[in-house]
Amino acid sequence: MIKSLVILGVMITLTVPCSGEIYTYRDKNGHLVLTDAPQGNRRVRKARHTSKGKKRTKTTRNHHGPLVSKDHEINRLVEKYAVIYDLDQRLLHAVIRAESDYDQNAVSGKGAMGLMQLMPETGKEYGVEDFFNPEENIGAGAKHLKALLDQYFGDTKMALAAYNAGTTAVDRYNGVPPFQETEHYVSKILTMVNGEEDNSSSGRAARPKQTTIYRYTDANGRVCLTNIFPGNVSGVEVVKR
Repeated sequence: MIKSLVILGVMITLTVPCSGEIYTYRDKNGHLVLTDAPQGNRRVRKARHTSKGKKRTKTTRNHHGPLVSKDHEINRLVEKYAVIYDLDQRLLHAVIRAESDYDQNAVSGKGAMGLMQLMPETGKEYGVEDFFNPEENIGAGAKHLKALLDQYFGDTKMALAAYNAGTTAVDRYNGVPPFQETEHYVSKILTMVNGEEDNSSSGRAARPKQTTIYRYTDANGRVCLTNIFPGNVSGVEVVKR
């Protein structure tokens, strides 16, 4: 049975089978379509489908190797957008490797696409038209990562957790959510960047957990201090990290 997904800028669950070839093309209305059986003489592009419900992760991948792509154009784009958004190039490379292993045609079972596995609504927010175009994908992904770092005051762990699990989950747990996939994701990227691992996934003695204190003024003009990130509040400051 032919199954297709039209990307309209809203979150949709991918309904194609969990294995097999996936193709993409734009219909007459300009919508991006994912399908397992392209028909007619449309100009299609083959996309690699990742495991159902999860982003693709190869267990044989070498996370301690050099953080560069074999594609010089991708390396150039990483350098370009790392400079534009004041990001660590190694961090940007590590996110791309963890998300797609530098496969610009990667598609996850949840509908995330391209090098930085952007969801349809995220891509729409940053003006992406072709999710499989390296420049558009890396540009939007880098801008999104920078926005998350700014939102969490430069806390890389929280920003990475939000990139993987969303800001709602990070705010709810005031840190990396206790989800196995997210904990592994954050630990894996930090290991690639600088050899650091979360204590939860390493055999080393746990280091004391540092608590971040936030200060903000509520609607009644009262100054409030909290160790839980106050979502939907403007003018939040970090008092202690």
